[in-house]
Amino acid sequence: MKTRYTMKLNAIALALALAYGGAAFAGSNEASIDQTGSGNTASIDQSTHVGKATADIMQNGNNNAGSIVQDNGSGTIAIHATINSIGNSNQAGVTQRGLDNASATINQNGTSNNASITQDFPTPTNPGNVWADGDQASITQLGSSNTATIHQQGTSAPLGDGGHATATIGQTSSFNSDATINQTSYPTKNSSSTISQDFVNNVQATVNQAGNDSVATITQQFSGLSMNASINQAGGSNTATVFQDDAFSASASIGQTGNNNVASVSQRPSSGFASFSNSATAAITQNGNDNNAAINQVGTNAGGHLGDGASATISQIGNLHVATINQTGVSQRSSAAITQTSTAETALVNQNHASDSTASVTQDGAIGMNNATVTQSGTWNDATILQPASVNVATISQSGLGTSGAHNVASINQGTRNNTASISQAGGAGNTATIRQ
Repeated sequence: MKTRYTMKLNAIALALALAYGGAAFAGSNEASIDQTGSGNTASIDQSTHVGKATADIMQNGNNNAGSIVQDNGSGTIAIHATINSIGNSNQAGVTQRGLDNASATINQNGTSNNASITQDFPTPTNPGNVWADGDQASITQLGSSNTATIHQQGTSAPLGDGGHATATIGQTSSFNSDATINQTSYPTKNSSSTISQDFVNNVQATVNQAGNDSVATITQQFSGLSMNASINQAGGSNTATVFQDDAFSASASIGQTGNNNVASVSQRPSSGFASFSNSATAAITQNGNDNNAAINQVGTNAGGHLGDGASATISQIGNLHVATINQTGVSQRSSAAITQTSTAETALVNQNHASDSTASVTQDGAIGMNNATVTQSGTWNDATILQPASVNVATISQSGLGTSGAHNVASINQGTRNNTASISQAGGAGNTATIRQ
């Protein structure tokens, strides 16, 4: 086991400044620990420093633990923490409290590792500094059975632009790994969360955000089986995006509370051989006004391949929403459902080259003025639109072959007055169309 310590103490800079009568020597702490071997522990505590602080830990081996604690900084002085570890079953943690524009980075290469970064407030040594504007946190892990967590709290001042916290997690060549980012505590603004998981199986990615004007993105790709992504946002003008490539048995969910939010999910097979997106599920829930939701599922079940196609669900509560579901490519036994509860809503469902698939739109606001459109091409498909109020528009278009077993089936059910309904069926016999007003 080899250990090397390097420290440049604030006291040295202070002594030089006093000796030469100059103000050029600002307070500065630098600490680094380098360990090789297994079962090592490294800890750097810079919780009482005044001025710039930099901490670095490098560990090469198994069952090692490294931790860095920093606080008592300001927005004009750089605070940095870095932990690099190579090996298995290692623990790495960085805690930064009450620091503006601080940065923390953890890089791990191996299996069964755990990494966590916490950037929050208040500072125990400086309770008056309760904000952590502009903090940056990054975790990178290569290997399986790893866990990464970033927690950023109180990331903006109550007035002004504020915020701008950034959190990034990247996991590569991983099985059974988890990634979580939490950006919480009002009034957070302009925060950004990004999780990327590449060449993975059975992984989970979660982002939780509270505040306005924030962005959350999860990308999962080149998977053999089971990718799970979840984004939850509270506040206004937020954007949430989930992209899943080679999405066999993948699941994605987005929940948003507030106004003027945008949510989108994309699930598709990769361009590789024998790539499918069977049994992929996507769900978006929005509560508030003037939100926009879109789910795009491509090639959700290759022709002749066993198993169910994809499932897409959008639920919106509030006014002036737009919801879109596209299921395209060769698809069998897929389902799409949109539920909107209020007034002046728009719903669009497009199932292209579908077979034995279903689409339903429910717009049950008390006033109405909603618009719903379902388009299906393929065979043996069902479409239903329910609009119990007035002043609605509903359109169903089906092109493809129906059978004597009641496919294709199209049904529109509307309220009492000032409604418009249209059903178009083409491509063969065995079609059934029903309009009730």
